[in-house]
Amino acid sequence: MNKQPYADTSALSDGELSTVIKHMEQTIQSQTKVIADLKKSISAMEESNALLVATLNRRIEELEMSLRNKDEELSLLRKKLFAPRSEKNRQCEGQMDLADFGVFNEAEQEATVEVVEKENGTVVVKEHTRKKRATHEEIMDTLPVREKLIDLEEDVRNCPNCSSPLEYVGKEFLRDEVEVIPRQAVRVKVYRAVYKCAGCEEDTDLPTIYKPVYNPLMEHSYATPSLIAYIIYAKFVLGLPFYRQEKDWEQLGLKLSRATMANWVITTGINLILPLVRRFMELLMKRDLVHCDETRVQVLHEEGRKATTQSFMWMACSGNDNLPKIVIYRYSPTREGANAVKLLAGFEGTYLICDGYQGYNAVTKLHDGLIRCGCWAHLRRKLVEAIPTKNGEEVPGSPAIEGRNLIDKLFLIESILSDKTPEERTRMRQELEVPILKLFWEWLDKQKPVSGSRFAAAVNYAKNQKPVMENYLLDGRIACSNAVAENAIRPFAVGRRNWLFSASVDGATVSAAIYSLIETAKANNLRIRPYLQEVITYMRGHTNAKGSERIDVDPILPWSDEMQRRFSLSNPAEEGGIPGHVYVSAVNCSSSPDPIELR
Repeated sequence: MNKQPYADTSALSDGELSTVIKHMEQTIQSQTKVIADLKKSISAMEESNALLVATLNRRIEELEMSLRNKDEELSLLRKKLFAPRSEKNRQCEGQMDLADFGVFNEAEQEATVEVVEKENGTVVVKEHTRKKRATHEEIMDTLPVREKLIDLEEDVRNCPNCSSPLEYVGKEFLRDEVEVIPRQAVRVKVYRAVYKCAGCEEDTDLPTIYKPVYNPLMEHSYATPSLIAYIIYAKFVLGLPFYRQEKDWEQLGLKLSRATMANWVITTGINLILPLVRRFMELLMKRDLVHCDETRVQVLHEEGRKATTQSFMWMACSGNDNLPKIVIYRYSPTREGANAVKLLAGFEGTYLICDGYQGYNAVTKLHDGLIRCGCWAHLRRKLVEAIPTKNGEEVPGSPAIEGRNLIDKLFLIESILSDKTPEERTRMRQELEVPILKLFWEWLDKQKPVSGSRFAAAVNYAKNQKPVMENYLLDGRIACSNAVAENAIRPFAVGRRNWLFSASVDGATVSAAIYSLIETAKANNLRIRPYLQEVITYMRGHTNAKGSERIDVDPILPWSDEMQRRFSLSNPAEEGGIPGHVYVSAVNCSSSPDPIELR
């Protein structure tokens, strides 16, 4: 073992002791420095570890947040796929009494009672009522009547006792039955009578005399109004694509290709239906309020665009203004705000009711004085999407439930006020709905949702839309939601599931015109197929590609007295209103008109 230096310092001289002391001081300083460096290293490692730990903790929080958001997305997708799609709240379904529904808290209930108990009060909370079931007579009254008499055969019209001939004394009513007359295609050979003067036979310059005949619907075609009307009805009302109709017509003995049907529909739509739809648009633009919405559509052959590119069908319709209902569709290749401007070009009204899509901002910027009104149904839908569910039931305690319930109270009051005049509705909204709106915005200001969550998206949507959400209070004619537009555009979305796409821009444009005509007829309670046939027949001489003279289309507007008398669902159907014979004229030519280019 080595002997430690300077272990025994008694024998050292002062000089040697000074050297030892100096050496030890250097050693201490060196070791002190090492210790300080080590402490710095330890401190740096602790800081580094703390930073690493904090970073890891933040990452864990981000992953947990992302996991929660993905759970929300998964829950929402499952809800959309498997849950009922009705937006009714099962908890309040069928409860039409404000107090029973719990519309107001205690303070609100007291306020409501004061409103009801005013001497000149007009607030009446009506009881819950169900629509009366249709009686047998109500079901049968709208059908044409044909009698079937069950009679004795000739050889048994003798008395079984004395064999004397039986005397007819009357008929006994037994029951009603409903029969369906099968559709069939009939070849109709069209002739015209030709006359000449028997006393002028020697004068060969005299022409033969005959009655002027109507022109064919399309040159070199056997198409008739009844045939075209049924093809349009089958595709745009029943949702049957042309390839399915092709097989159906084959069963009836008529070989009618899908290409021929497509050309017929495009030609009819451009020449005969578009002029009438333009008249719809003229009248709609003069209204004081309009609802708007849009949905996607795929067009396969559009110049400069891929077949998979999404295009859009825009829709504008009238609202609760006590005037005839009008629904207009318009095709556009994109969803840009400029297309909304084109849709509402010339609008003279005051109110635009739509969802939160920012494209409509371009309309309000160009129309001075136009007031945009938000949609509470869209806001409610976003809150519903933010409510987590477990085993099909809402998870209690979700903050979105409270917001959703407040909106439900608004819709309940709106249903109670539905039969009021616009003036009454304006006044009663101030008394009944403004307090709830105040509670809703107060609730919204208190929310601090997790970033990226469904609830955060709902809260941000509500805050962004707040400036337009209360504009419906300005006029009792304005609905608090855009449900009118959503219901009007839904038939197009349903039909799209069947026919999937439009082959060309012409096809999409004509589809917009035909849906405009059909949905406007539906909104005015008409029988669609016979009305389509009447429109095509009447419009035969209207403006077309050859520039024929324009005629007055007002007599065939869906709300005209004549159209209502003949085709209203409230009136008994004419014989032509039953799906019966489809007549095919006998021009032996298989060619179809070429598609017409729109300009």
